[in-house]
Amino acid sequence: MAAMRIEGKLQRPEGYGAVAASSAAACCRGQEYFGETARLMPHNRRFPEEGVQGSFDFGEAEGPVAGDRADGTTATREPGPYYRIIAETITEGALILSSRGTILYCNRGFSRMVDTRPAELVGSSFPGLLIEEDRPLFQDVLERLAEGQARVQADVVHLSGNARSLAVRLTGSLRAADDNTTIVCIVLTDITKRVQAEDALRQMQKMEAIGTLAGGIAHDFNNILSAIIGFSEMSLEDIAEDHPAKHYAAQILRAATRGRDLVRQITVFSHRNEGERKQVRPGQIIGETLKLLRASLPSTIEIRERLETESGVIFASSTQIQQVIMNLCTNAGHAMKAKGGVLEVSLGPFDVDSAQESPCPGMAPGPYLRISVSDTGVGMPQEVLDRIFDPFFTTKSPSEGTGMGLAVVHRIVKSHGGAITVKSTPARGSLFDVYFPRVDVTCIDEAEAVIGSPAGSGRILLVDDEDAIVEMGTSVLKRLGYEVRATQDSLEALEIFRRDPSAFDLVITDQTMPRMTGTELTQELAALRSDIPVILCTGYSEIVDRDAAKDLGIREILAKPVSRNELTECIRRVLDDRAQGIR
Repeated sequence: MAAMRIEGKLQRPEGYGAVAASSAAACCRGQEYFGETARLMPHNRRFPEEGVQGSFDFGEAEGPVAGDRADGTTATREPGPYYRIIAETITEGALILSSRGTILYCNRGFSRMVDTRPAELVGSSFPGLLIEEDRPLFQDVLERLAEGQARVQADVVHLSGNARSLAVRLTGSLRAADDNTTIVCIVLTDITKRVQAEDALRQMQKMEAIGTLAGGIAHDFNNILSAIIGFSEMSLEDIAEDHPAKHYAAQILRAATRGRDLVRQITVFSHRNEGERKQVRPGQIIGETLKLLRASLPSTIEIRERLETESGVIFASSTQIQQVIMNLCTNAGHAMKAKGGVLEVSLGPFDVDSAQESPCPGMAPGPYLRISVSDTGVGMPQEVLDRIFDPFFTTKSPSEGTGMGLAVVHRIVKSHGGAITVKSTPARGSLFDVYFPRVDVTCIDEAEAVIGSPAGSGRILLVDDEDAIVEMGTSVLKRLGYEVRATQDSLEALEIFRRDPSAFDLVITDQTMPRMTGTELTQELAALRSDIPVILCTGYSEIVDRDAAKDLGIREILAKPVSRNELTECIRRVLDDRAQGIR
């Protein structure tokens, strides 16, 4: 069979796609298809700079036919390749380009990929349909083909069309024409789902690595904060009310407490954990988050805060509130990265009553806190606004995001019983309003809490490999009325307990220690005395499986750094349960 030829003689008034008036082989899935002559047809678009004179006449390709000869034998004609049927049926995108990248023909598969009619694509630039950073990859494909490679493949390039981005595998081959002009045959395979799955896996691996690093840092840093918090609390108790040092100690305790909360947020966030929900004032969380963001946003973006910090309390996960702020502000920063602008974050009360139309359908009447994030960026058209909370939908390039940020925000807000609205105008910016239900409980500032927990009684074995924590813990427990035996060596603690298992009412131990961990020590102690209650303290709570720890006899797990109030309540709870025979 002869290769399909493209003849210069014009036959019909219309066609499906323009090609150079020359011989060429049709290419699909990197294969050449052979058959009879297909003719050029006139086209209403002319591209003289490309040498284009007509278009493919797929209708000229004939199927197999048979007939009877006069002598009674059957005559058969070599089958035509059904070029049009093949090209228009396959799901891959098939293109024929000029050597400069102008689209001479495209099939329906490619038309569906970019959501544009074929008639609008013919004559346009194929590189113009690629995201900007991938255009050099296509140019490299053309250069390698020009150097003589028979077929060149680019594993991942990204098409942008009608507010969506597709990842495709591009395979190209070059064909020479009789008049020394060339055409480029391209096949595109949609691999978006595979790329998204690989991106998700890489993100998970990255978060695991961050989590491992954060865990090591958190353990050491929390030990430091434990000592700072403990000694600050004792200083506040000892310093006279009218002494200036009283205020200084309170400030130290307040700063250490904020540092503790920040470390907990980092460790929980790095493990994609929702975190514990409690009564929080979001103003402080927002302020801390904006400080973190300042370093990552361009200096051309001005950050304005209008936070009514005493506007109320919500029942929420501090980590997830931080995620909401981070995602909304990061998106706002992206919208202003080209020209700069103003990012404004505000917080204040908002009430919805039965007579008032709520800002979002389905919002229950009641008191709320409203967090507003606005920017003066590029804004969004309505078709984008309709999809911004869809997972994996994004207007960013693949290197700038996965399209999960606003979907995560929406999930978090809904899981807290809240609502989110968005308003945007192209070229004028966007406004996101987030509503969280307000609760009628006031949070207590630990630095201002009354220092002076109720006294207790009992014999406690304290084990921690940090000398500052042992010194601080011993002093705190003795002040509360307990008898304390302390050691920095877990093996020594086991030997102390082995000599007289009945000498203690409670064991408080660190988890991460050399030679023997807290859980291993608990197992050894339980073998000597099964009813001994144990409180496990850890600087990195993800290490400990709470259900498994309970089976070992660990009654409570405290995340370092532990305030005196937390420790006192925990000890009292455990000893009361023991007195009542509760395990």
